Amino acid sequence: MSCPKHFKAIQDSHDDLSGTALPSKLAQAASVLFVACVLLLCASLFLCMPLAPQDESLELQELHEYPQPVLDGHANVGFLAQWGDWFNDHFAFRQQLITVNSYLQSSLLVTSPTTQVIVGREGYLFYGGTLADYQHSNPLSDRALDNAAFNLALMQEYVESQGARFVLAVAPNKNSLYGRYMPYYYLPGEGAGNWDRLKERLDDRGVQYVDLFQVLGDSKSELYLKTDSHWNTQGAYLGFCAIAEKLAQSHLDYSTGAVSQDTNFVGDLEAMLYPVGRTPEPVEVYEQARRFDWVKGAVATDATIATHSQDKGMSGSLVAYRDSFGNALVPFLATAYHQAFFSKLVPYDLGAVSREGATAVLVERAERHLSFFATTPPIMEAPRRALVMDGSQNADVSVQIEDNGPYWRISGRLPNDWGQGSESVYLGLAGPLNTEWREAFWYTILADEEEGEPGSDYGFVANVSKSAVAPGQSISLAVTYRSQTLELKGCSVVVP
Repeated sequence: MSCPKHFKAIQDSHDDLSGTALPSKLAQAASVLFVACVLLLCASLFLCMPLAPQDESLELQELHEYPQPVLDGHANVGFLAQWGDWFNDHFAFRQQLITVNSYLQSSLLVTSPTTQVIVGREGYLFYGGTLADYQHSNPLSDRALDNAAFNLALMQEYVESQGARFVLAVAPNKNSLYGRYMPYYYLPGEGAGNWDRLKERLDDRGVQYVDLFQVLGDSKSELYLKTDSHWNTQGAYLGFCAIAEKLAQSHLDYSTGAVSQDTNFVGDLEAMLYPVGRTPEPVEVYEQARRFDWVKGAVATDATIATHSQDKGMSGSLVAYRDSFGNALVPFLATAYHQAFFSKLVPYDLGAVSREGATAVLVERAERHLSFFATTPPIMEAPRRALVMDGSQNADVSVQIEDNGPYWRISGRLPNDWGQGSESVYLGLAGPLNTEWREAFWYTILADEEEGEPGSDYGFVANVSKSAVAPGQSISLAVTYRSQTLELKGCSVVVP
């Protein structure tokens, strides 16, 4: 039964008055307004770019460049995707918006918007790259640790053959010492970590090291910066004292002199979290440890540095291979040694030991980079070895030779069945009367996902001076396998 027209009009009027239609219209209007605001905001982030330029020096990453619409005379089919990457790195107010978001998350939620930084308790920040070490979630393999200890032992042997002392110093990750400031939901791992496992192997091989975990852990002072991943000046000084004692290097007590404050230092973690509006953290400067001259370089962060001490009573020549933890060590070491050479370049060039006339060699590395000693053997002449063969075996091992400056670099990998039982790898330089044997470094090869190449803990690499071999000379391979020294047939390479 149909309603009269006047009754329907009354009903529509009643619906409008009762609010059924009105909210629907308001919702539609609100939706349109929301979409318009979003589009306006997106447009403003693009249109305001010329008016709000960003300071790219504040970025801790390489920003995408504006893509070319035409490449090699053809349309760039990836232009839109590349433009999107460029826009994400350059839109207006990007650094300000990231900073506001970081402040809100760290202040209100005590969390971090980036995996690079962990927001801890009482204002402590931690580097996200150390989380696996803290939780023991990705331990190095036993063989990789064996490789690291083996390579360090060969390095020490070479340094001592040059008449210099050797010491290894591993700087602890911040959360290895101050885990009490980590968020409660990140539980520390159980059992031995990579450093404790490596330390046992270093002891077995007689490698000299300072246990900075114990040295710094025994102190009741706070030895790391809150907003940086590295130690503070006091922590670096305690590390220096332990290193100098191990190297038998005398020095003054630099902590008893005048102490000034660097009030412009911004921690690396603070910089990662906040592109703008960063809060500096005061850093102490021991004035007595600034008595040296720069011979090469101008600041402690330079890749290579050479210094002369201004203290006439200082003696000795130091070569230090270091990473960013070594920046704070530079003033102490440069003042304590008559001359010093510092290098961040990798692989380590041990040729500097003889070139600098070193009486002491320091190898400093952060805990989070312990795998480096297995994956990145140094550049040095492979040591000679006198071998007596117990026999020979057929083996399928590919050996490569390549130009490496003054050296030929010979490398390869053993099959797992050979690698698991092998203690050493040797290269045989065939001569007219006999074969001269050289010992290689073990080399943990990382997997290459792009090429589909699996990783291996049974790689080997050695550098042989070009003056030690002639073009056309054959280089063979031998291994110490289950206590027997065996020459591997069919495994050789010819010098170009």
